[in-house]
Amino acid sequence: GAEEDPPPLRLLGLTASFLHGAAVDLEGKREALQRNLFDAEIIAPVVEGPKTEHRFFSVPWQYEIVPSPTEIAGFLERTNAALDAIWHRYRNGELRAAVEAEKARTRGVVEALGEWGWYFFIAEGLVEVVGAKLANKLPYAQTEAVQ
Repeated sequence: GAEEDPPPLRLLGLTASFLHGAAVDLEGKREALQRNLFDAEIIAPVVEGPKTEHRFFSVPWQYEIVPSPTEIAGFLERTNAALDAIWHRYRNGELRAAVEAEKARTRGVVEALGEWGWYFFIAEGLVEVVGAKLANKLPYAQTEAVQ
């Protein structure tokens, strides 16, 4: 019998893009990338689902009310005291690592936005970012108790 052609090679390229540089001759760039990828066909599926919704909040602030170094130190101490209470109660390394990575932003928030900015950062920003980081790790949790 006649030999059949082998099926075409299938590659999954999650990072290949023809959109780098100026947005001119996009079809030519796409064709060049397809040739470079062993005459592959680039398929861009339509992605549907929930869209990330950005939320913006207005924080009351007056330029004249810049916290002094002593006040800034006080806010940092209050932040540490609140987090120490959490560490004492939960003793979770993943939680601590996620919070510590974001806690470093506290000083900048206080210096730029003052007391109201600090309240908002602790109540909304820190909690939301840490929650999102932990939610991303949840599928990799080893025990059902963690999940």
